[in-house]
Amino acid sequence: EKLWAAVVDETRQLLVLAQRGLEEGALADDEDVLNRMGAFSKEKGSGTVSAAASIYLAARHAAQPVQGVLRAAFALGSDTDTIAAMTGGLVGALGGSDWLPPEWSAVQDLQYLRQIANKVAARATPEGAPPEHPPVTTKALDHILDSLVGGHQGDLDFGGARQARVVDLYRPTPSTASINVAGWQLATSDGQTLYITKV
Repeated sequence: EKLWAAVVDETRQLLVLAQRGLEEGALADDEDVLNRMGAFSKEKGSGTVSAAASIYLAARHAAQPVQGVLRAAFALGSDTDTIAAMTGGLVGALGGSDWLPPEWSAVQDLQYLRQIANKVAARATPEGAPPEHPPVTTKALDHILDSLVGGHQGDLDFGGARQARVVDLYRPTPSTASINVAGWQLATSDGQTLYITKV
């Protein structure tokens, strides 16, 4: 109970800082507000700091959601990916997806990400017991790489849960001529794209 009370108190304090930043209106300096919250300190990855920073940026930029997400993504020295994702989720919950710039739809595996997001939002639970997945070992990864190097045709087994097939072979340019690099683009059975390189 003491720990819970301490977290609640910390969160209240962070939200007060966010409110003060919002009250500054047009004079608010997002970087300064995030700094006061501790977003650039050694505690920058704490859930309370990230959540409060996201709430601040989503509220501050509710009329221009892209600006809120970009402020979070480019707040270098903070937990940028977490704060940007949370800010995007909050402004998305407030305004839907119409504010998303068209170029953001070019992200790799968009349909896969939407499928996962929709399942999470719907709280979808799989029928029956969840499948057993064997642990991913170095031996299993080496076997997949050896199969690719050997020119494997058809589907590769990814631990029984899903399969992947090679959709492209490519040769990245090495930094020196004495290095040989090979690359494979794989598509998994559930729609994820994987890139594997062998030096």
